[in-house]
Amino acid sequence: MTKTTDLRRAIKKRFVPLLEGKGFQTDPRYMPQFLIFRRFTPERIHVCDIQWEKYGRPRFVVNFGSSAPLGVVCHGADIEPNDVWAATTAWRGRLKPGRSPSTGSWFRQDPRLLERFWRGSGLKPPEDVVSELIELFSEIEDYWEAGTVGAHIRVHDIRWSHDRIA
Repeated sequence: MTKTTDLRRAIKKRFVPLLEGKGFQTDPRYMPQFLIFRRFTPERIHVCDIQWEKYGRPRFVVNFGSSAPLGVVCHGADIEPNDVWAATTAWRGRLKPGRSPSTGSWFRQDPRLLERFWRGSGLKPPEDVVSELIELFSEIEDYWEAGTVGAHIRVHDIRWSHDRIA
């Protein structure tokens, strides 16, 4: 069992069904590093993924974006709708509870450095981390719906990617 097993199980138990209930399809092709979700509407493809910390610590961030229903062109390559993910969209963002650019501000079970002094080095319950994710995910939905940039998301315009029109 790895350090992320309990957190992955909690996400599978609570977050995946929540997104599937909102019309998202799960794409596990890039696991264990990424778990991708896509929702197809007549106007847009909404895509988000859980990106796990690459060194195996129980931390992750949520990347998100959207594209035209026909997919995107990224670095000159046509990306089909079923292959669109946050990294290929022109307007992409990231949801995380902290403001730092480091993985220290990602969703995490392990305590931050200062927390270790008063809480010790034990892990947070995975359910608490997933509850935080579920609470903050509404900021992504607000962005897709109205363009509102919440306190926990950052959005970037990527010039080498654009929606596929025809």
